Amino acid sequence: MRGTLIDFLDEFESRSEKHAKHRNLVATERRAQIGWERNVRPLVVKRDIDFSENGSIKDKHQVQSQHWVTIQYTLFVSINSWLKVSEWNKSTGLLCVGDEVTVNGELAGEPVNIQSFWATIIELMDEDEYKVCDKDGVHNVVSRTVLRHRVRHSVAFGHVSDDKVHDRHAMQHFTKYELEKLEAYMVEYFPEDIPGGRIRRLHQHSDNAGQHFKNTGAINYFSTLIDERGGPISTAYVYTFGAPGHGKGPYDGIGGRWKHKIDQSVASAMTKGVLSYTRSRYIESVEDVYDALVHHFGPESSQHRNQQLAGKNPIHRYEFFLYTHTHHPIERPIEIFDTLKGIFSHYQYAVNNNAMVYMRRRSCWCISCMRDLFAGTLNWHAEHCVLGCSSVVAGNVATESNEVENVYTFSKRDCYKTSGPGVTRMIASERRDRNEQSMQLCVNDWVIFESEDEEQHIWLGRVMSNPDWGGQGAYRNSSNRIKNYEGVSIGKNEVAIFVMWYDKIDLASSTQDYYVSRTITKAIVQNNRYFVYGGFEMHRLLGDSNPAPKFRSGARVNDIDKRSDEWHDREYGLVWRMDERPEYDSEELFRDISIKKYPCSTDRPSLKTHSPSSLSPFRPGGGRSASFAHRIGSHPSRRREAFLSVDFRTLRVGRRGREGTRPGETDRTPPPRLSLARYVGRDRSRLRIDTFHKWPIFSPKHSAIQ
Repeated sequence: MRGTLIDFLDEFESRSEKHAKHRNLVATERRAQIGWERNVRPLVVKRDIDFSENGSIKDKHQVQSQHWVTIQYTLFVSINSWLKVSEWNKSTGLLCVGDEVTVNGELAGEPVNIQSFWATIIELMDEDEYKVCDKDGVHNVVSRTVLRHRVRHSVAFGHVSDDKVHDRHAMQHFTKYELEKLEAYMVEYFPEDIPGGRIRRLHQHSDNAGQHFKNTGAINYFSTLIDERGGPISTAYVYTFGAPGHGKGPYDGIGGRWKHKIDQSVASAMTKGVLSYTRSRYIESVEDVYDALVHHFGPESSQHRNQQLAGKNPIHRYEFFLYTHTHHPIERPIEIFDTLKGIFSHYQYAVNNNAMVYMRRRSCWCISCMRDLFAGTLNWHAEHCVLGCSSVVAGNVATESNEVENVYTFSKRDCYKTSGPGVTRMIASERRDRNEQSMQLCVNDWVIFESEDEEQHIWLGRVMSNPDWGGQGAYRNSSNRIKNYEGVSIGKNEVAIFVMWYDKIDLASSTQDYYVSRTITKAIVQNNRYFVYGGFEMHRLLGDSNPAPKFRSGARVNDIDKRSDEWHDREYGLVWRMDERPEYDSEELFRDISIKKYPCSTDRPSLKTHSPSSLSPFRPGGGRSASFAHRIGSHPSRRREAFLSVDFRTLRVGRRGREGTRPGETDRTPPPRLSLARYVGRDRSRLRIDTFHKWPIFSPKHSAIQ
């Protein structure tokens, strides 16, 4: 580079700024790795994965021209480790100097004790007391009964293939067979470390390579691993990526060791004449490489030698897989995904559901993050900050728009597969199961609908009796036609649910307290396309028992209206509470992967006019923001026109010029600015916002904005 001193300083400043960010990333990832090693609990499996550099099968007597036709093979290395429950739960027994322990640790499977801490044994005081040293160098004398011995068991998997393409399809192919083998191994030898025979909690770690690890397709595949292992209710899967350029780990050392042994075997074949443990008696193909690795490192080889070579964290078992173009070949179907935005600037991902993850810019495995991440993410909101995270304080950074954000805050993102094998079949199966679940609903059952509301992530409703359906609360359309109920389209074999909506009392509170809707006093027909779950318990906190009235076919309209109004008046003062995590089976949790996340908020009136293509469709819900679109009949499956008036304190919804307020309730003084909205169309309907600077007069011509 040529130039003046000023040019040099400018270039140095530019590169130093990037280097400072990189060093910060490296330091935080290293701190997170140390936190993991010290805070991880039993019943959690860690999986470190990487592609080793392709190995070569060399002929020691080859001529120079043969150098360019060397046979190569792919070697994929994976190391799985976990803490043994049998050692962790012991409260007696001798501990040695240098042993790692957790002081005041909970028993395996219990909630993480935030007051616990990592330490090492430095001295045996007497029979039941030990002196320990924590991470800060502080010494404590503690009883053996509160010490949890941290003993790891590790299994290394080697995947040998003649397919030399390193991409996500190969990684996914290897992962499928490996997890099945690992679960079978743990069930046979360590059943207490894998309750139910499935890995419920998994932490996967890899480098930052975009071709085979850090891409939308790979994250989507990782999120689908929970489907066969209990679903989002029973599982907690986390994927952490290392800093760019610093992806070396134990898998690299093991991969190099394996390839070195193959080179030694090639040399042995030249001196001994033949190798008794390979198919061809030489090292000539991928099959021979596999045979040699199994012979030298497999379960039948010398375990004592392997443990010694592994150092402080020995590998207790080696397993190998063989893949060729005829035996378990790697398939590469054409697949299309919705791009996971910001994937290269985020380094930790927690699975929320199939094709749905939480992601943050920096990794952390402090004791609070360990507790939250492996307790599951179902109750997290669109953004989640771990309470008590030790890294949050130093995580505030300025963005390009001069806003402040915290790099340790999780954001919810989707990575749906929109085209490829299994998409149509999966959607059809979920739709069938959802319909069957909906038909089992009874009057008075509580139901949850999926929502993308930024403030309220679920919508709560109650099944009511519909006289047109023989008094039932759910109706299946068994005809070949689309049926319409008050504007709601019910397709063939779909189910309609008669629902009364409930609102969360305090959207800012973590307590799930609800009361009956103040804006919609009548039950409405709802399509079950966004139905999630029903039939769970709600606890009445305030008021007397008030079961929903049941109507028979042929009941008079006046009588139905009167009894419904009386029921709503009695229900008006009742308060209901939902459990933090309703107890339901994962098989009963449904979601429609064709629905994308379209967050919207009406915390304040919109002051801009948007074109229909620039706004997002609303989803069913029950809170103040975005909820009007569903509750007044503007569900995407309906064709309705509605208007909305919004201020900072309350929401008023009307249809065709009639206010949706409770009879006798007075309206609050409107703000000087008001937004009117028109919500029309079907399926992916759009909302058009028009702004008025004065409070309009609600006359018939205003009831449906033209």
